[in-house]
Amino acid sequence: MVGTGTPASCTEAVFDAALLTGGTIRFDCGPSPKVIVVSAPKAVTRDTSLEGEDLIVLSGDDKVGIIRVGPGVSFGLHHMTLTAGNGGPEGGGALFNDGGSLTVNTSTVSDNSAVQGSGSGGGVFNNAGTLTVRNSTFGQNSAARAGGAVETAGGNVVLFGVRLENNTTGATPGNGGGLHAGGPATVNVARSVVSGNSASLEGGGLGNLGDVAKGLGGVFKRS
Repeated sequence: MVGTGTPASCTEAVFDAALLTGGTIRFDCGPSPKVIVVSAPKAVTRDTSLEGEDLIVLSGDDKVGIIRVGPGVSFGLHHMTLTAGNGGPEGGGALFNDGGSLTVNTSTVSDNSAVQGSGSGGGVFNNAGTLTVRNSTFGQNSAARAGGAVETAGGNVVLFGVRLENNTTGATPGNGGGLHAGGPATVNVARSVVSGNSASLEGGGLGNLGDVAKGLGGVFKRS
């Protein structure tokens, strides 16, 4: 548990300690929304599930990425918001999944960036891992190279009931404003909305969908 019922009790240090233990982590920060600002990306090395109950916001303060999932680790994000993450040239503005299994459920990932150097995946960078996103919104995220919202380098991606809206890429080269896939990636998109995204070169909504792209279904407009 993070917190003892008050906003002041929900500090970054308490959050860090909970992540070291892993398991299901809940938050008791009072009845109002609580923003926890992180000073460094949080390395997840144990199977962990964060349960935010639509009250918890994790912020990188436009300085650092927020969550990094290690190889072989299972991490779930439920009913939370991740914002103001800065992934730098490595990418993954809010989330970097380095060969683990990452689930984002009923959450919002917005206003994150990876715009330095050749940064990709303004919202999330999936590096040969498994990424499952359900009933969530990725909006107003940006990347320098590719994947304004979502970048996957190989691996498997499932988007179900997801909104990719108003995400952008820069000009180095600028692929996949909403989602970009490269390498032997498998991508499934169903019952989702891809809207208002932009890319400098190609694939305003979805770009370069790896070696395997299947199950694309939803509403695609204004990208």
